[in-house]
Amino acid sequence: MSSEILRIEHLNFSYPRMEWPLLRDINLHIEEGELILLTGANGSGKTTLGKCVNGLVPYSTGGIFEGRVETCGLDTLTKSVSELALCAGLVFSNPEDQLATPRVDTEVAFGLSNLGRPRDLILERVDTILDRLGIRELKDGTTFDLSTGQQQLVALASTLAMEPKILILDDPLSHLNQNTIERVIAITRELNDRGTTIIWISQDMADMFEWADRIVLLDGGRIAFDGAPRTLADRLVSENTAVIVPQYLELSHALVREGLPQGLVETSLDQTIHGLRAVMEPVKPMEGKAETRRARDARTGQPVVRFDNVTFRYPNGCVALKEISLDLHAGDFVLLSGWNGSGKTTLTKHINGLLRPAEGRVCIDGEDIVEKPTSELARDVGFLFQNPDHQLHKPTVRDELGFSLKNFGFTEARIREKVLEVSEKFGLGALLDRSPQELSGSEKKKVTVASVVAYDPRIVVLDEATANLDRDQSRSIIEIIEDYFDENKIIISISHSIRMWADSDRLNRVIVMRDGRIADDGRPETILCDPDIMGYLYGTMLPVSQIASSLADKGVGAEHYKTSTLVRDIAEIWRRLSNVPAE
Repeated sequence: MSSEILRIEHLNFSYPRMEWPLLRDINLHIEEGELILLTGANGSGKTTLGKCVNGLVPYSTGGIFEGRVETCGLDTLTKSVSELALCAGLVFSNPEDQLATPRVDTEVAFGLSNLGRPRDLILERVDTILDRLGIRELKDGTTFDLSTGQQQLVALASTLAMEPKILILDDPLSHLNQNTIERVIAITRELNDRGTTIIWISQDMADMFEWADRIVLLDGGRIAFDGAPRTLADRLVSENTAVIVPQYLELSHALVREGLPQGLVETSLDQTIHGLRAVMEPVKPMEGKAETRRARDARTGQPVVRFDNVTFRYPNGCVALKEISLDLHAGDFVLLSGWNGSGKTTLTKHINGLLRPAEGRVCIDGEDIVEKPTSELARDVGFLFQNPDHQLHKPTVRDELGFSLKNFGFTEARIREKVLEVSEKFGLGALLDRSPQELSGSEKKKVTVASVVAYDPRIVVLDEATANLDRDQSRSIIEIIEDYFDENKIIISISHSIRMWADSDRLNRVIVMRDGRIADDGRPETILCDPDIMGYLYGTMLPVSQIASSLADKGVGAEHYKTSTLVRDIAEIWRRLSNVPAE
């Protein structure tokens, strides 16, 4: 029989210098063995609530804490974080905030060593966890030389090694490729089946929606919903939400708003396909096949950027790029994707000179840039780092936005004008005199994007610009980049969020990297609708592509990779069907 493992009563919490509480009258009871999806928009209090469970709030943060949190029967205000760690393990959304040792094997063993566990047990458990996560080859590696996705897996491994009764995962998939995501989800479900209580924190509900026992939705620091996925799925038909819902659910919600039956709203992809086929049953095979609108192919003329047989080796001997030959043209809006460690970030760092080829050359406008300093290349190449903390270094947001403008010789009057312009566009006006280090992760991300756009470079590299952002924040960033883009510019978005960037009407090219090489390069409909490519990149086809394929005999176009175009096709066929008199 299950028993209560977490009790939160009348919890209010505000960080130092906050005028109003971030968490407001939180009451939550969780039974042992439950899988809870804790979701909400950026800034709703999800991460803070997770840190309350293991005592990091208020122990390491300070602030005003009211109410009571009991974790495994322990009052978090009377127990140390180290005591609570035996019960509740937390994986941070930013892995660099969690890594404490220079080597992967010692990082995974760190917690067990502090507990004084026998050496043989520690070594055995380290190997077991690394094998389960598929990262055994990283065992002897240096933690801070890894990609962010690899660091995220190491942070997860170090927490899993402790075997906590409650596992709190704060946005654990944001920097991982889809195949690795599926492995992490499988491990999480296996742990849950064996009795571990899971609190899965994310603004993206897609990956855990159909597996959750309950969904807890925070809005403005309060619990706005606490119940079954089925109930929330129906409720969201008539409500706007900033969280990211499963793509099949986004599709069915849109179709219901177009007039199709409410019964289409289901909690799994298979059920959605079954429901749509039932609704479309009267449609004659191949009736009125719809045409898929294609993205503009902008690759004409001489390349702006050329990689000519480029190979790159890191000092540890790792060959990260292998004989890369690639042309980038003005008007390219590129999604650059691939597995963690496939070379995506390494490739783009060659464009602004942060890295230099071991062999081959990189040219901009036909000129080899090997002798050009990064400071000079930066005028043409704006670079958004994956971790905003690697980029933010000025005392205020205002100074941060004006930093590059000042370096490039803009007048003081023009700097003030541009700072106000981009702060208004990004909604940063109220933060201009705040320290960037005081901001939330999503606010930091917006500041870094704004600081790049402010000085108008013609090539912009965005490394996971939408990671850890909710739907509204992600779309806002993408829309600003779309507005910024024109036929004279090049946008390169490095991202595992294929679905989010695929929705952009500006996207006209997808490049896939594999093991340091360019594996695939082409138009979005060619790459994102190819079963073999998506099998490698995403594990399977995107949900909308699977739905479109299942309805091909009903006249639905085959090359669908975004929700909006599939909704259009299905709705058009449905309207024609609705106007046909019954036989």
